[in-house]
Amino acid sequence: MRETSVELQPSAHQLRYGKAAESVTHVAAPLLAGGAVAMLGVVAADAEKFRWPDQALLLLAAAGVLLVACVQWGFRARPYLYSLKEVEDWRGAPLTGAERAAHLEQQREDLGRWRRGANLAAASYNLGIVALGVAVALLLAPPPQPEAAAGAAWRWAAFGIVLTASVAELLWTLLEWGDGAALRLEQHWRLRRARNRAQRLARTGEQRR
Repeated sequence: MRETSVELQPSAHQLRYGKAAESVTHVAAPLLAGGAVAMLGVVAADAEKFRWPDQALLLLAAAGVLLVACVQWGFRARPYLYSLKEVEDWRGAPLTGAERAAHLEQQREDLGRWRRGANLAAASYNLGIVALGVAVALLLAPPPQPEAAAGAAWRWAAFGIVLTASVAELLWTLLEWGDGAALRLEQHWRLRRARNRAQRLARTGEQRR
C-alpha cells in the first residue's frame, strides 16, 4: 500500500481551478457550441455569400465537437474533486484513523482522474475557441463578388483582428502545454532523485548493521 498523507487533499489552487472549470464546462462551452451549430446552418444555407464557406463549415463543425467534448470531459471529471471534509459531511460523522487512511488512498487515485479529465476539458475548450475564432475570421472576409468591394477594407480589417486573436490564443495554449509538460518532467525527476536517495540511505543503513 502506498504511503498516504493529508497533503493529498486538493490544494486551494485546485479547488479554485475546479470552480473556474465548472463555469467553462457548464456555461461558456455549451453556449459557444450552440453558437457554432447555429452558424453552421447559416453558412450552409447561404454559402455563396461567403468567400471561404467550405473551410468555415469544417472549422465550425470541429469547434462544435471540441466544445461539446469539453462539456463531457468536465462533467466526467468533476465528481473526482473533493476534500475529506466533504466526505465527512456526506457521512455525517468524522472519519476514524483507518477510514481516513483508506479515503486518502482513494482520494489519491481520484485526484489523478480529476486532473486528467480537467486537462482534457481545458485542451478541448482552448482548441474549440481557436477553431471557432478562425471560422469567424473566414466568414468576415469579404465575398469575391464585385458588389462587395465597397466595404472590403473594413471586412479585411475585421478578418485580421479576429484571426490575430485566434492565433494568439493558439500560441498561449501551446505555451501553457509546454510549461505544464516541463513542470511534470521536473516533478518526475525530483521524485526519482528522492527515491534513489532514499534507497541509497536504506542500503547504507543495512551495511552498517
